[in-house]
Amino acid sequence: MLSADERRAAEQLALALDGDPGAADEARELALLLSGAAGAARIDIPGEEIERALAGTRLRRPGAKRTRRRAWPLAAAAAVAVVAALALPLLRSSPTVDVEARAAGAIDRRAVIHVVSRITSPTGVLPSGGLTTWIDHGGGRERVRLTRTDADGIPLVDVLSTPGRYLRYQVRTRTAVTGPSCRVVASGCAELLDPVELYRQALLRNGIGNARKVTTGDGPVYRFSLPLPGSAGRPGIHQVVSLDAESFLPRTIEWRDRTGTVAVISVALVEQLAPDALPAGVFRLPLAADTHVRQVDASGAEVRLLDHGRITLARLRSSNIATAWLGQEADGWRLQRIDVFKYTAGIAVRYRYGDATLWTYDQVVPPVLRAGHLSPVKILEDGPSPVHFYQTAAGGAVAERDLRDVTVAVVAPALTKIDVLQLISRARPL
Repeated sequence: MLSADERRAAEQLALALDGDPGAADEARELALLLSGAAGAARIDIPGEEIERALAGTRLRRPGAKRTRRRAWPLAAAAAVAVVAALALPLLRSSPTVDVEARAAGAIDRRAVIHVVSRITSPTGVLPSGGLTTWIDHGGGRERVRLTRTDADGIPLVDVLSTPGRYLRYQVRTRTAVTGPSCRVVASGCAELLDPVELYRQALLRNGIGNARKVTTGDGPVYRFSLPLPGSAGRPGIHQVVSLDAESFLPRTIEWRDRTGTVAVISVALVEQLAPDALPAGVFRLPLAADTHVRQVDASGAEVRLLDHGRITLARLRSSNIATAWLGQEADGWRLQRIDVFKYTAGIAVRYRYGDATLWTYDQVVPPVLRAGHLSPVKILEDGPSPVHFYQTAAGGAVAERDLRDVTVAVVAPALTKIDVLQLISRARPL
C-alpha cells in the first residue's frame, strides 16, 4: 500500500492538476511543468475517439467480476500523474490553462538563466538603465551575478552571491562590501531578485487568472497581470506581463503601484544554458587593484541588541566608531539627538533630524532596516555612489548607499524620493 506521505503527495498533485488554489506550491509547480510539456506535444483527437476511450473507464456494474490489483509503487503513481498531465490539454480547452502551463515550462529552473533587460520609468521617477543577471539554482547551491548599468551602458553596481560569499562592488567609487551572505547589507538579498525571476516566482505561486492575446508592433503576445507580494501584508507591486506568443518567455514586465506605472522592464534576452556550457568567469567578480574593500563578518546568527543609549557629538567624534552624518542641519531640520546601538555583531549609530532619521553601520545591519523578502530594489544614480531604494520587512521605505567605510540609510516617510535622494547625498564621514 502507499504510505501516508505518498498518498498526501498524490492528493496534492491531483489538486494542482485540477487547478485548486489550495494545492501546495511544490505540487503546483510540478503540475505546471508537466502541463507545459503536454502543451508542446498537443495533438487533436476526434471527439468520438475520446468518447470510446472514456467508455472503458466508467464504473463497473454491480456483480461484475473484479480482478485483484497489486499495490502501485511510487514510480507507477508518478507515471499516472504524467499521463494525466498529457491528457490535460485534451480535457480543458481554456487558453488560460495552456498559457499558464507553457509559461511555467518555458523557464527551466535546472538550467543557468541568463537575462538581459532594460529598465525605464515613464514618469521619470527612476533613471533608465540596463540589468544583466546570471542565476544558477542547480546542485542545491544558488549563485547569482548581477550587473546594473546607467543609460549609456556604463556599470554602476556589480553584485556576486555564491554559497558562503557575497560581494557588492560600486564601480565608480572603487568601493566594495563583502561578507559570507547577502545579509551583510540591508538591501542585499532583495537586490538579487531579477525581475524575470520575480515574475517566475509569482507565476508559480499565483497562476494566471486571465490571459489576452493581443497584437503588438513586434508580433502577438499574451498579456496578463500577476501580483508581486510586498512586505508585512502590505499591498505589493502589481506587474503586467507580456509573453511572446511563440516562446512563452516575457517580452515586457510593467511594475505598477497605486500611482501608476513605476517601471517598464524590456527583456532583450532570456537564455538558458547547461552548467558546463557557461562562459568563463561568469561567477567571478574581479576588483580593481585600488578598490577599498570593507569586510563584514556576519555569522548568520540572529542579531540581538545588547545596549543602546544617547551620545553627544563630542563623545562620538572621540570614539573609534566608524560613522557618517548629514551635518548639524539637514533640509532645515537641526540635529536633535544621536543614539548608539550595540548589537551582538557590531555597532550602529542613529541620527534624528526632524522627520528624517539617518542610520550608519559597518559590521552589523540594524534589524529595523532589513529588506522584505520580495522587496524590489530601485537604484537611482546620484554622484559616484548609487542610492538603493527598498522596502523593509515592516513596510517602511529606505534609501541606502555605501560610503568608503560605512553604509548609510535614510528613513523619511513624509518625504518624496527626490527629497530623500538629496538628503542622503549629503552624508559624509563624521
